[in-house]
Amino acid sequence: MQVRASYSEELRRILIAASDGALASDTQPLCRLNVFVIAKRTLPPPKARGGGGVPGLNNTQEVKAGEPGREAARGDFAASAVAAPAGEMEVVLGPGWPGILLHEAVGHGLEADFNRKKTSAFSG
Repeated sequence: MQVRASYSEELRRILIAASDGALASDTQPLCRLNVFVIAKRTLPPPKARGGGGVPGLNNTQEVKAGEPGREAARGDFAASAVAAPAGEMEVVLGPGWPGILLHEAVGHGLEADFNRKKTSAFSG
């Protein structure tokens, strides 16, 4: 596994002067932690990266620097996984959410307005 990490911070101060003499200012702090991980066991190697945010320079923010490594390792593991079998299979659905999923996947396409407009996969 290859890991690269970098940290940067910046404090940007902006002053805007309007033609009527009005002044406005803004202070924009930026802290960023980058973590880039490549897992090398499989080809092509899975990659993951982490980011930062815009907390104040003096603020403390929890940074989960290990998360990109775990994500790359999961990708590396998944790349060596065995493919699921293909073909027709029996499916058993319980009450509740499966009915909603079936309604969303098939039910809306069977509605008359979509068929009249010929925008349904079931038109004709």
